[in-house]
Amino acid sequence: MENTCIKCNEKKDVSLFVKDKRLKIGFQNKCKICSSLDAKKWHELNKDYKKEYQHKYRKDNYKSVCLSVKERVNFYNKNNPIKYLENYNKANSTRIIKITNSYIINILNRKGFTKEQITPELIEVQRIIIKTKRLCKTSKI
Repeated sequence: MENTCIKCNEKKDVSLFVKDKRLKIGFQNKCKICSSLDAKKWHELNKDYKKEYQHKYRKDNYKSVCLSVKERVNFYNKNNPIKYLENYNKANSTRIIKITNSYIINILNRKGFTKEQITPELIEVQRIIIKTKRLCKTSKI
């Protein structure tokens, strides 16, 4: 099926036109290339309007736009501590339980232990310490 672009007056396949259910044929009357060029031209001509509009929008919607994702998450977590802990425990259940040997060895190395000093028993003791600390952190409200 073909359609004629009103901008460049070329007959093109409908796959080169943007879909538009509002129109009878189901596609816009300009091809994607001409639509893209028109949009670029509009943006070039209306830089001041766009800048003003974006500034006003950010001012009116400060919490949803200007705060970073991390700040919004922190704001939510502070106001909903119980839900936060429940979600954290669900999301990190394997992390809380599973602590790899390489992770523990890195911790022991940072504490000043050498490879010769690190034994399987020391690794297990450190694993228990980490699990205890994590459980204490997650149980606080």
